[in-house]
Amino acid sequence: MTDDNDKGHTLINAGVTLNSGISDRLKRVRKAVGVSQKEMDPLFGLGKRSWQRYESGKNVPGSKVIAELAQRGFDANWILTGKGEMQRPDAAGYVQNQPPGYVLRDAIDPLPDIEAKNEAVFSRLRQISHTLQKMEHEAGWKPPVYWHELIKTLMYVHGLDESGAARLLDALQSHLNVDV
Repeated sequence: MTDDNDKGHTLINAGVTLNSGISDRLKRVRKAVGVSQKEMDPLFGLGKRSWQRYESGKNVPGSKVIAELAQRGFDANWILTGKGEMQRPDAAGYVQNQPPGYVLRDAIDPLPDIEAKNEAVFSRLRQISHTLQKMEHEAGWKPPVYWHELIKTLMYVHGLDESGAARLLDALQSHLNVDV
């Protein structure tokens, strides 16, 4: 419904809630997965009792949870609107043929490849640590361990490049008044 004075903005009927029916559909998803409400929370990295609040209608899951379910073969349109089938046709039988809780595991990168993924992560961390130690040696000082680990984290997680790390080391050195 549009109001002429509202410049095209749509008004929402206050009697209709966003989570109408979603809670029931999420309960069906959980039962298809074969786990309890408590077991759903850690599978998504959710806070305690989050899934319980979704199923009770108190909260609505965010896009991350919906996307995660869609990635595991559930139809996002069905979850949100109730139209269509619970599972995408290309994922038919996926839930029923797996042990309880399996659909929420990493279906794209199966468990056997975890060693390769871990080795890639550790290799990148060793490279960053080596680079940072070399930069500290060139600067002529070693920051406290917590600053070293923070800079390493900034480089690995947030993509801080070497020049940014060098500037940060210089700023820390002058801030801490470290004699060189």
